Amino acid sequence: MPLALDVSDREAVFAAVAAAHEAFGRLDVVVNNAGYGLFGAIEEVGTEQFRQQLEVSVLGPFHVTQAVLPVLREQGHGHITQISSIGGVVAFPLLGT
Repeated sequence: MPLALDVSDREAVFAAVAAAHEAFGRLDVVVNNAGYGLFGAIEEVGTEQFRQQLEVSVLGPFHVTQAVLPVLREQGHGHITQISSIGGVVAFPLLGT
């Protein structure tokens, strides 16, 4: 059941989770894998570009987790897998974001 979703839109996340739960009757595995690269020297990246990066990479998984936890608790089982980027562990030359 493919669903288009902008994880930075909290209401859309809750709606997508509800739709998936309704369609399947349960949620067994949820994978937070949203993200994209924003590359550039720190002085070249605009505030709005960086804000959107945070919305997708930080708040997106937060929204998804908030939406699915009540379902998983009610079921008494389920798994959430968080996937991150190597960019959170290793710095790259000339890439400030």
